[in-house]
Amino acid sequence: MNNFINVRLQAYNHTKQLNILKHNTRKIKSLSEQENSNNPNFVVIGKDLFDLEDQGTKDILYKSLKKIYDKDRVEHNTKMFARRQRNLTNQQASWLEGVFTFSEAIKHDLGNKYTIEELSRVAHNCAKDLAKQIGSELKYLVLHLDETTLHFHLALKNFDDSGHSIFHKIKHKDILSKIQDLGFKHFGELGMDRGISKEITGKNYQNINNYYKQQQIKLKAIISSL
Repeated sequence: MNNFINVRLQAYNHTKQLNILKHNTRKIKSLSEQENSNNPNFVVIGKDLFDLEDQGTKDILYKSLKKIYDKDRVEHNTKMFARRQRNLTNQQASWLEGVFTFSEAIKHDLGNKYTIEELSRVAHNCAKDLAKQIGSELKYLVLHLDETTLHFHLALKNFDDSGHSIFHKIKHKDILSKIQDLGFKHFGELGMDRGISKEITGKNYQNINNYYKQQQIKLKAIISSL
C-alpha cells in the first residue's frame, strides 16, 4: 500500500485561530483523541523534536506562541488601519492553519522506511518552503501522534505588507494544486505519492490516478445519459 501526502491550508476567524493554537499545543485536550492518546506529541524545530507531553512545556510553548500571535495581531491591525482606516474584526485572523496528513500506510512505513526524525525534518523543510512560496512566514510546526493517524499542524502568517489576507489570494485551484506538488516534492523523498487537495476533490486521501479514473467514470455516465 502506497502512502500519500496531502497538504491543506485554511483560514479561520480570530477566536477560532486562538483555540486552534491551544489545541495544537495541547494546552487543551484534543476532542478527537483515539486509542493512541498515550502517544507523545512533539514540537518540530528543524530536525529536532521537543516532547510536548510535559505540562510545563505545553504552557511555555503556548504562552510563547500566543505572545508572537498578539504581536502579529498588532502589526496586522496597524497595516489594516493604514489602508482602510478601520480595525480588524473577529472574522479576520492573523495566522492561517496548515495540515500535513497521510494515508493509513504511514503506520507501517514509519519505523520501517524512515524514522520519525527523518519525517519531521522533511515536514519542517516543506513547511518553510510552503511559507516562502505563498509569501508568508512559518510560525510553528507540531507533530501529533495521539490521534488515529499521525499528522502535522503548522501556522503561517496570514497578512501581507498591506494587511491583505494571504489565504484569500491563494485559495484558487491552480495554487492549491501547486501546494500539493510542493508537498510531493518534499515528502516524495520518503517514497510518498502525491495526494489531491480536499479543496479540489472534496475528499481526503485520493491519489491522482484514482481521481482521474473517477472523473472518467463520471464523464462516461454523462455521455451515456445524453
